[in-house]
Amino acid sequence: MALHKNTHLETSDYLDVIDGNSTDERILVPHGDLILTADYVRSVNDLILVRGDDGQVVLKNFFNNQSDGKLQTSDGAEISFELAKVLAGPAAPGQFAQVSENSTKLAIGSIEKVQGSVTAQRVDGVKVDLRQGDPVFQGDVIQTSVSGSVGILFEDNTSISLSESGRMVLDDFVYDPATQEGASSTSVVQGVFSFVSGQIAKNGPDSMVVNTPVATIGIRGTTVAGRAAQTGQENTIALLQDSDGGVGQITIANAAGSQVLSAVGQSVTLSSFTQPPPAPVVLPAAVIRQQFGSAVASRPVQRTQEEQRSRETNEGPREQAAPSEDAVPDDATGEQEGQGADGELGPDGEPLSEGEVGPDGEPVPEGEIGPDGEPLSEGEIGPDGEPLPEAEPLPEGELGPDGDPSPEGGPGPEGELGPDGDPPPEGGPGPEGELGPDGEPLSEGGPGPEG
Repeated sequence: MALHKNTHLETSDYLDVIDGNSTDERILVPHGDLILTADYVRSVNDLILVRGDDGQVVLKNFFNNQSDGKLQTSDGAEISFELAKVLAGPAAPGQFAQVSENSTKLAIGSIEKVQGSVTAQRVDGVKVDLRQGDPVFQGDVIQTSVSGSVGILFEDNTSISLSESGRMVLDDFVYDPATQEGASSTSVVQGVFSFVSGQIAKNGPDSMVVNTPVATIGIRGTTVAGRAAQTGQENTIALLQDSDGGVGQITIANAAGSQVLSAVGQSVTLSSFTQPPPAPVVLPAAVIRQQFGSAVASRPVQRTQEEQRSRETNEGPREQAAPSEDAVPDDATGEQEGQGADGELGPDGEPLSEGEVGPDGEPVPEGEIGPDGEPLSEGEIGPDGEPLPEAEPLPEGELGPDGDPSPEGGPGPEGELGPDGDPPPEGGPGPEGELGPDGEPLSEGGPGPEG
């Protein structure tokens, strides 16, 4: 019979009923690899494990269990309570606000490669078909079909792939581009996978973690392939050579012990979380291709260092802007600020036309500037700062000592002034242009006999 999420079924419909709210640290689930291959369904407070037409197992009141325990197979593979709840999804799928186009900035990565049917179950329980270019988010449950595969590139440049009949959860991803620090955790429940670590793994072996049902992988800057197999089958994790020819280091750990892999081709095979990881052995290249080739082929190419820097600073490649026609060279100088003839700018920042700048910042068409900042018409400046009327300018363009233009006729023949500062009377000084002792010009005929 068909089982729909959040539909409560009678006890008689299940193969087994287990106390899901047990105080035990581990809850043993029967039927072999059921916890690895079953669909996880939530029905009110119960967890239902469904595997096709084979049967169902219900864990009563499982969602009331707040302990940090494990679901365990008889062979020792484990799924944490927390992971089981994520796989089941929320009580009311789709009730929460769905991810909108405006929230893509919260994406932790994107789908770069996809083949066959691949789905993502979002944190709100809604399932979507994934296509190339789609974003992925923290908490997504990624699942591939029997002929599907997917490759994801994360914001820190970590590249992860999952081949056919696989399932993994993007548990946690925090990354600060400014410091290139963060943390990530991915749980591979089942399937063949491969990854190349990015910036996060460079911060330490605990910064990037990949969990499997039989071991936890701590990564420090390297390339890895693995197989999370069904219970009783081999679960293999191998260290591969990096694209630049180097090799990093990983730590394989579980409840019984740990092993460090640091040479190309080294691998560890185990089938239980309670089995100590054995000493690593080196796999031939042909075996690596045979076991992990599909996942390696699905793994996206990482961004170059320049591409990653540009992405993290939100800047594309820079192009030098062409200089503006109004731009002033750094070494440009002029005799006077804002001189239009040399292409300089006035006080208002606008280019000047020919001529100089008035106090209002406007270029003066021609001529001098008066004290009021207005350009003068032809002629001289009067003492009051106003231009002189046309009738008043002197023949030679000079001014009298009081600042007023000389009376009609101007100064004497030589253009001189009397000692009082006034122009000499009409007729000017004597024949020689001399002055008498009183400072007055001599009368015609010159000085007397004593003079």
